[in-house]
Amino acid sequence: MSDRVRKSFFKKHFSVAQLGSLFLSAIVFLGLEVFVFRLMRDYQLKEEMSEVAIFGENLSAGINIYLQQIINKSQEIENLYLEYGDKFVSDFSKVVSHYKENDDLLRGFFLAPDGIVQAYYPPSLYDSLGFDIFADTFQSKKAIQARDTGEITFEGPVYLKEGVIGLAIRNPIYKDGVFKGFSVITIDWNGLTNKIVEYFNLSSKSDYIFSIWKNDSSDTITMENGSLFSNTEENVSDLFKVKLSIPNDEWYLSVEPRSHWGHKKDFYTNFLVFTLALSIMILFFWYKQFEAINKAYNIEHDFLTGLYTRSAFYRYATKWLKECPDIPFDLLMIDIEAFKVINSIHGTKKCDEFLVYLANIILEENPISICGRYGGDQFVYILPSSEVKGKLYLESRVSAVLEDAPIKNVNIKFGYIQDVDRDLPMNLICDRALLAARSILHNFDVVVASYNGEFSIKQLNKQMIESSFDEALKNGDFKVWYQPKFDAITEKLVGAEALVRWIKKDGTIVSPTDFIYIFEEDGLIVNLDEYVFRTVCETIKNWLSKGVKVLPISVNLSRTSLHHKGIVKKYKTIVERVGIPIEYVPLEITESLTFGNEQIKNLAKELKKEGFRIDMDDFGTGSSSLASLNILPFDVIKLDKSLIDYIGTPYGEELLRHSIELAHFKNIKVVAEGVESEKQLKVLRNLGCDTIQGYYYKPPMSYEEGVEYLSMLYVQNRV
Repeated sequence: MSDRVRKSFFKKHFSVAQLGSLFLSAIVFLGLEVFVFRLMRDYQLKEEMSEVAIFGENLSAGINIYLQQIINKSQEIENLYLEYGDKFVSDFSKVVSHYKENDDLLRGFFLAPDGIVQAYYPPSLYDSLGFDIFADTFQSKKAIQARDTGEITFEGPVYLKEGVIGLAIRNPIYKDGVFKGFSVITIDWNGLTNKIVEYFNLSSKSDYIFSIWKNDSSDTITMENGSLFSNTEENVSDLFKVKLSIPNDEWYLSVEPRSHWGHKKDFYTNFLVFTLALSIMILFFWYKQFEAINKAYNIEHDFLTGLYTRSAFYRYATKWLKECPDIPFDLLMIDIEAFKVINSIHGTKKCDEFLVYLANIILEENPISICGRYGGDQFVYILPSSEVKGKLYLESRVSAVLEDAPIKNVNIKFGYIQDVDRDLPMNLICDRALLAARSILHNFDVVVASYNGEFSIKQLNKQMIESSFDEALKNGDFKVWYQPKFDAITEKLVGAEALVRWIKKDGTIVSPTDFIYIFEEDGLIVNLDEYVFRTVCETIKNWLSKGVKVLPISVNLSRTSLHHKGIVKKYKTIVERVGIPIEYVPLEITESLTFGNEQIKNLAKELKKEGFRIDMDDFGTGSSSLASLNILPFDVIKLDKSLIDYIGTPYGEELLRHSIELAHFKNIKVVAEGVESEKQLKVLRNLGCDTIQGYYYKPPMSYEEGVEYLSMLYVQNRV
């Protein structure tokens, strides 16, 4: 039952109890003594249950964390076997020995190609050599399950050779879909629970009975701390029961004190003799208590994710630092890249699912931490430095986490403050971490950034650029410039590319490298792309009305615009309203956005269907350039300047030749960008390149320069 449901429940039934109290008020003192006794007992029971819950939660967290570490080790053994094969089998003891040296809970390691043990450690397990797992009555069921599903299974209880009761973690090894065998690790169960109790400094384990049980267990073993794999649910306490993170099975941990608690059922019998007047007071007190707790919870916790709000995080994080003056702490800020754009594409509901998913991951991965939702698309958490797993772990873990996320292809960045300065206010510490995270937006090779003083300057510049956008667009400070394209053989003008320049009223020029990425991040690029496209269409319309010969002018579409809902319909409408032929405004799509992106593939097909010509921009900068030609309906590819710069190198011209020949084989025209020398022009001409664009002929020009240059070309008969 949710907090809101509980609140409405109290409100609904409170008035009924109030009316009944008027009728039974005469017997108020008859049950007072019993009530006080029960109240004291219930208070004690509540305290005991709270302690049990703390003990059980920490114990289950410790078990889950340790078992996940064992799974990771078994997968490391799998990877080594797949990579080195028989050599790894012969060196097995030497390789895995360091695992046991660092962890005395590990009892045995086995490698069983095709299910038959061929390597083991330690040497005392020599009699396991040649053991057939599938032939063993006890182990065959789980072994077959692991082999058939390809998923890890746990076996227990297992009687280990050292005389202890343990668990066996069996990891099936597959290569190219073919079963190759198992990597198996056994651990000491009693030792594990004892170590976790000591690590968390829990109450003495002698105060509690905790048990592991599962529904299909055929055996129950009684140990010093309770039963292991009991199959009798009637004997398992429901006071604290939690499911453990065991792959492909249902295992539960239950905890109860060794002392026998009383039963609460007789409380309700005695309650019938209480006076309703006193009951009203109790109900009213409980109602107010609940209302106060619920109100406090809502004030301090984010409604969607359940994490602390920003102000609550400041308060509790600061308090934690003061209470632990000798412990160093690290703070990490998570920022979701281009979340506004993601929200516009997938909708609020799906994005809320993603935020909840990410919040749960943060809590699961960092149990010893204080976590908060810092902003709409930002999370923050602080934890002891000893609990931080390092940048390399974060970078590797992020990929795995995002693969299972409700929304795919999302980038998140970490801002990292190491050894938090306690003399600084928490809000300033968080702001610095956010600056660090934002400093690596659009840098796909970096996931984590540590704070340094340069970030504040960068952020200030970014805010100034963002705040100037609307006024600059309104005042016409964004200018459309044109770079001409020429036929490689005839050297006649065949078209141009539209480029945007930001020129302020005072003549100051803002470089595209300083503002394009910012507008892509905050979504303003969608408005800028549309402005450039509309300007080009209106320019072409103006030339057509004057009888000027018009050639195609290509316009770039940013990644953000491509993901924007309704982009095809919007651009088609602009063309129709301005009143120009659609073939005059081809659209350029960056190659790196196309390969492996189903949404872009569908969008390209839709654009093509509406009559737009599609050019692949920056061809050669992505990881799958040639393959892209077979997937998307491009009319033109534009060889990136980085490819043109290869001219004169041993393999550069050969690479260009193959690219041009393949494009022509697919009936795709080829444009070379960034041509700066006569040598490059001659090589490209000999290789059959169709069109040349670059400083060799002409750099980008303003509209006025373009008109004058066009007149000159008319005189030279080059149009």
